[in-house]
Amino acid sequence: MRAKDFKTIAELREAFPSAFLANGSVDFSGQSGIRTLPRDMTVDEQLFLDDCSNLVETPDGLIVKEGVSLTDCPALKK
Repeated sequence: MRAKDFKTIAELREAFPSAFLANGSVDFSGQSGIRTLPRDMTVDEQLFLDDCSNLVETPDGLIVKEGVSLTDCPALKK
């Protein structure tokens, strides 16, 4: 999958349905198809973005209530 700028949560859910976990966490680990996340994204638990090789930024409006894991994201600038 080519890396994409996601504008809505619905787009993310459609592209990565198994990433949205029942406990409120979101796990995109190892997904190279994500370039940016939606500005209005809220995660009730943890957000995992480990090994997202094409992720270039996390949005200013991103809300994560428990924590974010961001290891091995070589393209991340913001």
